[in-house]
Formats: sequence, structure tokens, C-alpha cells
Amino acid sequence: MQNPKPHASLALYEDPEYWNGSKGYRPPGFADFLLNSYRAAYIATLGSPGSRILDVGCAFGYLVRRLRWRGYDAWGIEPSAYARAHAPDEVQDYLLPGSAADFPTAAGPWDLYVSCGVYEHLTEDEAQQALALAKQVAPRGLISLAALDPAKPQHDDDGHDLLRPLDWWQERMPPGYTVMDDDTSAWLDLVKTPIPSAVVFGGSQD
Repeated sequence: MQNPKPHASLALYEDPEYWNGSKGYRPPGFADFLLNSYRAAYIATLGSPGSRILDVGCAFGYLVRRLRWRGYDAWGIEPSAYARAHAPDEVQDYLLPGSAADFPTAAGPWDLYVSCGVYEHLTEDEAQQALALAKQVAPRGLISLAALDPAKPQHDDDGHDLLRPLDWWQERMPPGYTVMDDDTSAWLDLVKTPIPSAVVFGGSQD
């Protein structure tokens, strides 16, 4: 594994150049990518409409919106005020300020915790805090990591370099939590394959 780049500051995500420019998502910029349709399609198989889902690091809330369209009581956590302000009007009331390691829990608990392309940002201390908080607010979780190949950062920015390998994360997942690759093909494969019982919620979990 390559030596990680310096940890990206949360201040990066307040910069419009991160969302559409030279520091992150290149023009035409951050959008409701096709990937979100695969994420929502798979997550929707894990429970039933009305179940409560928390998307941590939700950016502009596009996955939250897709899940709410499907009838789920979906909420988001996002540290960037810029991202929350640019979220669709229909989900802004469901997006809360906070980071994976520190967010308000009063709106919980939730049935499922989801975080996509976020945990690779975290230091080891932040990761421990984030996983402890995740388990506190939801009994089941699905965490996906972007840029599993550290030689190929997802968006040519520091924020999506994987600081630790996948097996490091697998060893630290709480019971009921699963970690996976955030690649589009990985999500599409999940839509086509049987549901792992570890993350089924809103029904039998035997």
C-alpha cells in the first residue's frame, strides 16, 4: 500500500472548486450520478418502505432523495454547509449538519446506517469514533469505500485516497455492519445477487 496523502480538511468541502472545479469533481461537477440509482435500488431490497435510513456524508442529498422517493424515511448527515445549501429543496429539511465521527443523534434511531465514499477520508481515531457512533444509532449498516486501489484516487483529490486497506476495515466492522467497494460495478452486482443477511433490516434478522 502506498503512503497516504495528508488527511483532507473538512474545509475542502466548503470550496465550490471541490464540487465543480480543480480540487475534486471535474466539470460538469457533482451530480446525481447513475451510481446513486444502483445504491438506492440495492438498499431498497434490504427493508420495507417506511423504514428509517441514515446516509452519513450525504453531500447534496441525492441518495436521500432517491430513498424518500421509494417510501423510506431517509435522512442525511453532511459536514459541508455548501453541499447542504445546494441540496434539492425537497430534502433540505432531512439533512443535518455533522460528520461521520460527530453528528446529532436526536432525530434517530435509524434502522439502517449507510455511508458511501466517506470512510476513506477518516483518520484512525475518527474511524473508531465513527463506527462507535454508527452502532449507537443503527443496528445494521452498509459502508462503501471509494478508491480501493490507492494508486487510483477516485477524483484526483486527497479526500478519496484510501488510507487503509479493505481488510483493515473488515476487521473493525461492528456486528451487523458490512463494508464494500463503492465502485459502480460492485453496486450493480449487488442489485443482481442475493441479499447478505447481515444487513437486512425492518424484518427477520435471523
